[in-house]
Amino acid sequence: MELNSNRHTALKVHRIHFLLDRLSDHLLQEKHSITFSQCMTLFAIRRCDGVSQRHAAHVQDVTEAAVSRHIESLEKAGFLNSLENPRNRREHTLTLTKSGLRVLTEASETLNASLKNVFKKLSVTEKEALDQSLDTVLATIRTEYGDKICVPNRSQHKSHTQKGDHS
Repeated sequence: MELNSNRHTALKVHRIHFLLDRLSDHLLQEKHSITFSQCMTLFAIRRCDGVSQRHAAHVQDVTEAAVSRHIESLEKAGFLNSLENPRNRREHTLTLTKSGLRVLTEASETLNASLKNVFKKLSVTEKEALDQSLDTVLATIRTEYGDKICVPNRSQHKSHTQKGDHS
């Protein structure tokens, strides 16, 4: 019985993740002409200005190839600059442009409004309990399976200057 209950909970979490991604993608493309994944790349770059492509991928739990595609389209749109690292010519550092910061700020406001609506039926206590429960699950995954699936612990990224987040 416990296996079915765990599987049922995992499927619900997976479904919520899928629907939130889909909703975020729809809203961001419609209002800001960027995808949710591109927005997450902009968030990663803003948090750690001058970050490398590799680090931006690591922070987001995605492949460097995925971030590379985002960087290319975001650079074409004028939202970020990719400059060769003078200490390592094979590496590029990423920084947001003023236009990138503006679209990220607006996208953040859009996401915050939609998430407020999604979670409006939960009390503060219910939101805190959900948040704590999800933190426990994430910690368990990192502890038990992190070496197999390369899920970084966010605290490992403190070496870069952390900036405030609107999300």
